[in-house]
Amino acid sequence: MDKTFRRSDGFEPPDLFRYGWDHLRCAEILFASGPLASDSAGYLSHLGIELMLKAILLQVTGEFPASHSLRRLHTSVHEAVPAFVLGKSHLQLLEGIDRLCELRYPNRQNPVEVGHEEYYQVSSLANEIHRLIPKELGDAFHQVDILEKGGRRLGYLLTEKDPRIE
Repeated sequence: MDKTFRRSDGFEPPDLFRYGWDHLRCAEILFASGPLASDSAGYLSHLGIELMLKAILLQVTGEFPASHSLRRLHTSVHEAVPAFVLGKSHLQLLEGIDRLCELRYPNRQNPVEVGHEEYYQVSSLANEIHRLIPKELGDAFHQVDILEKGGRRLGYLLTEKDPRIE
């Protein structure tokens, strides 16, 4: 049985969605930087979509599985939110992006091809997921200060002395 993460464990839907969205923004930068960063960009793309789907599950059901399968997460989201319907083209994109998770570990017997063209596919799917998220999650996501992330303030080095440095 898969491990399950819950709100009671300290996870919040807007945090997961923000992390996912930010991973996708970083993947865009990496894709644009050239082929040496394509593997990292592809992996971050998968992770970003994964966290967005998990945020929806956490919002609606209060929990999400420790699964990395976008296919499985999408099925769970659709069961929890029947109005969350991806069209055929977006389902095909999800299938293709699901394989990018394998970029974590290079495997010469089953290499994963990835290039800058994947960014357009990832971006299209991410925008569709964003369009379909439950209103409550969308509202919460858009109200979050972009410098607050996961219960911490980003950029404190610019405004405060870092307590770890003496």
